[in-house]
Amino acid sequence: MRQGRVIYDNIVKSILFILPTNAAEALLLVFAVLGGLQLPITPAQILWVNMITAVTLALALTLEPPERHVMRRSPRPTNAPLIPKTQRARIVLVAAVMVGGTLGVFLMERAGGRDLAEARTLALHTLVLFEMWFLLSARRLHASSLNWSGLLANPYVLLAGAATILAQLVLIYTPMMQFLFDTRPLGWRDWLLALGVSLPVIAVAEGHKAWGANGSASMHPLR
Repeated sequence: MRQGRVIYDNIVKSILFILPTNAAEALLLVFAVLGGLQLPITPAQILWVNMITAVTLALALTLEPPERHVMRRSPRPTNAPLIPKTQRARIVLVAAVMVGGTLGVFLMERAGGRDLAEARTLALHTLVLFEMWFLLSARRLHASSLNWSGLLANPYVLLAGAATILAQLVLIYTPMMQFLFDTRPLGWRDWLLALGVSLPVIAVAEGHKAWGANGSASMHPLR
């Protein structure tokens, strides 16, 4: 029974990670098309995110160790939805932050006269960092991830993050990948900008957890 609950938790965590990240990728294109804007990320770059980052990072969540008090929960009703209602607002909030931050960076850079390919590369990198930071919060359904256990208990998350950064370096700085995905080298300012824009997604996700802990979600059986 204990292992079954752990497997269920990890499936939910993976889905809760994939849904807002994939929604953000799709909405970026939808908003650009509806708004008559240039695409902030090309279809080939979206494919890169899905194949290299989203899948790799999400798979790390399937190896999460059991959370505390996993056996103290009330039994899950057989008709309960796979995605708890208390988690759905988090999906919307995280997706909105990712879309707003990524699109905002792209539009700001283009308004400043930045080359289209360079602006797209920065937008792509910002989106990837959004997903990496959100992964840290997604490791816990209700409890905070901002502690040593939340950050270090699953070494596969750290390995996945390191592999993603390495893949990004290859994508951005090697001529072959620049040719295939129309990317351009980024400077230290770009890295700092992408970092500053993407990092607040942790506060949004963790803030939703805190709100749930202090509100009506505090009695949810999955906590």
